[in-house]
Amino acid sequence: MDRKLYLSVSKKTEGDLSDFFGELHKHKIVDKYDVGIVSDPVYYFRQNFIDEVVNNGFSSMLKFSIAMDDITTPSMHIDDIELVFHKFVMTLKPIKTLIIIDPYFYPKISDIDEISKKFIGLISPIINDLKKIIVISNGNNKFSIDGYISKLHEVNQNLEVNNHFSNDFHDRFWLNAVENKGIVVGTSVNGIGKKISLVDSLASSDVEQVLKELSSIIGD
Repeated sequence: MDRKLYLSVSKKTEGDLSDFFGELHKHKIVDKYDVGIVSDPVYYFRQNFIDEVVNNGFSSMLKFSIAMDDITTPSMHIDDIELVFHKFVMTLKPIKTLIIIDPYFYPKISDIDEISKKFIGLISPIINDLKKIIVISNGNNKFSIDGYISKLHEVNQNLEVNNHFSNDFHDRFWLNAVENKGIVVGTSVNGIGKKISLVDSLASSDVEQVLKELSSIIGD
């Protein structure tokens, strides 16, 4: 089975590494092996990092007890941010009902077009699978709700959107109650891409705890 071996090379004597490839040719190493340079390991292994975080949480890499990762930043292009979110959103499948706990989910009326478009982009891998979205927000910007829902209906005309209001939650959670799956998001949709935001998978025990707290608001 073909496997790649990544080596760290440093020079033991004075000078730089300019003669390294010369040595490889001199000893005919390159006749047997393809040798290349990984100039930026963070970028080169970026996809592997994302897959590891999505599958096992950021704590699997740094042994953090907190289930979050500063994985989206203002320097990332919106397409890159969507790529990260798509991987997390896909972990919620199979899904028919998406529960979103986000105090500031609904924007000002003037921002409906922009924010709803961003939200639709973030959930695009599952939006056609959804039958219902349940939103728990703080009750601000209620006048934006109808306009926001109409934008969602342009993509999924049969989508039902139920709204509940509470000030009991600070963090943002996206949950699949049936499958006991969830992710935690460090900012509201309107803040994604503007500031460093956190996103990570939730442990099933954490999902159960959030749903337990939520039951008093929306029922079983």
